[in-house]
Amino acid sequence: MTRSEAIALMQQQLGFRTDQATNLITWLKLAQQTLEKGRTLPWWLRSETSYIYTTANESRLPLPTQFLREEEGSQLVYVPTDTSSDLVFLDKDFTDQLEKMYQRQTGKPEAYSLDGKYFRIFPIPDAAYQIRMVYSKKDTVLDSDVENLWLQHLPYLLMGVAGGMAASALRDQNAAAVFRGWASEGLQLMYSENEAREHTNQDYQIGGPH
Repeated sequence: MTRSEAIALMQQQLGFRTDQATNLITWLKLAQQTLEKGRTLPWWLRSETSYIYTTANESRLPLPTQFLREEEGSQLVYVPTDTSSDLVFLDKDFTDQLEKMYQRQTGKPEAYSLDGKYFRIFPIPDAAYQIRMVYSKKDTVLDSDVENLWLQHLPYLLMGVAGGMAASALRDQNAAAVFRGWASEGLQLMYSENEAREHTNQDYQIGGPH
């Protein structure tokens, strides 16, 4: 569903208020921003595997431009250039704790923290080391008439949240109730899809897989 198609459906619920098109674009963008800060994110915001290199004598590693948050179970990984060496899954801790532990030590990556707009790598890298990461990322902003991932996978959720904001501003209680229903249906769909993808084909057993 494109942005213009979403706006047309929202306008219907608002009594065919074609004068609200520009405002609805703003509400859609705000709704997306709000949803992308929610506790639960949809599976399709998970990034592909990406790689970045540390800088010698610099502990900071800039976050990707579209970074929202880390993916549960996907910590940073140091990938040695020697393919015969094992991957090193970095331990995560608070910056203060890691600074106390490592002081000013330098060497190959062992641990990291999330500190503002950076990952902090410990010990301080003494060379360029390849770091692998997977993270939740921001979707395309609806600045133009495109179909982004929210409108592709969960149009009811995005339109419901945005429409609820618009209806509240217009004091339209009937439309607000409809949009709340859309948002609720969209949230349930997101939760069920996330759960299905997480648990399908998992073999849960005491002691782990054999």
